[in-house]
Amino acid sequence: EPYSVGDPNAGVHAFNATLLALEHRRRTGEGSMVEAAMVDAALSVAAEQVIEYSAYGALLQRDGNRGPTAAPQNLYLSTEIDEFG
Repeated sequence: EPYSVGDPNAGVHAFNATLLALEHRRRTGEGSMVEAAMVDAALSVAAEQVIEYSAYGALLQRDGNRGPTAAPQNLYLSTEIDEFG
């Protein structure tokens, strides 16, 4: 079955916005309006490619399971088989 990144990502964004609105209400007594557009959530995970191309004309390449800004990162063999192999 195909897996969509957009749907759960939008849900996480909406959930976090709701938590922030509840905390704002707790602190101030004021309500908030929460809007959660799926396109906003999708662009938040895809914006790096657009920004890099717009600013420098360069297309980002795949780095596999490693990134330049976070550590530790990698895949490590374990003794148990999971859904990834």
